[in-house]
Amino acid sequence: MHCKEFRAAVDSYVDESLAPSKQQEMDAHADGCPQCRADLAVAMLLSRPPAPDPDTELTVGELARVALSSSVTRLAHGIIAQALRDKATEVLLDPVTDGLRVAYRVEDELREVITMPGYIRQPLTARLKQMADLSTSDRRTPQCGDIAVRMDDRRYLVRVLTHPEGRMERLVLVIEYPEQQENISE
Repeated sequence: MHCKEFRAAVDSYVDESLAPSKQQEMDAHADGCPQCRADLAVAMLLSRPPAPDPDTELTVGELARVALSSSVTRLAHGIIAQALRDKATEVLLDPVTDGLRVAYRVEDELREVITMPGYIRQPLTARLKQMADLSTSDRRTPQCGDIAVRMDDRRYLVRVLTHPEGRMERLVLVIEYPEQQENISE
């Protein structure tokens, strides 16, 4: 399957109106194509009921509820898992005018992965901060926390750094691979 064919069938995939064989073919393609996987994740999030205006400030309670929703949690886990598969050393989540740009640093090259809609910015940022045991209500001061990740029987440490930028936050996830952790302890 080619990316163009995949993108043409994304809506049918989200609506679950595809034949099982076509759905399996799309799953296989998404496993090997980071951009199509990201497009599918965004399409699945967009299929949810209308979201609040991206400029609307959510209360801490609303933000926690949305951040804990399964779609946002799967998206946060997917971003980290894909970064690990791509052997990225950093994941940058930059707020842009109408959304959130996600980029991976792989072998000192910054690769933009996707720009997500604006309404995903706050919930995704809050979920990643929750995973790192950081305060979701504090967006004015820089914070630093860790997420312990286990994937393919290996343990990784993901350091989450927040940088306030006006009313928004920039997140940098620094990934420490097991080899790096061993070198540090020696």
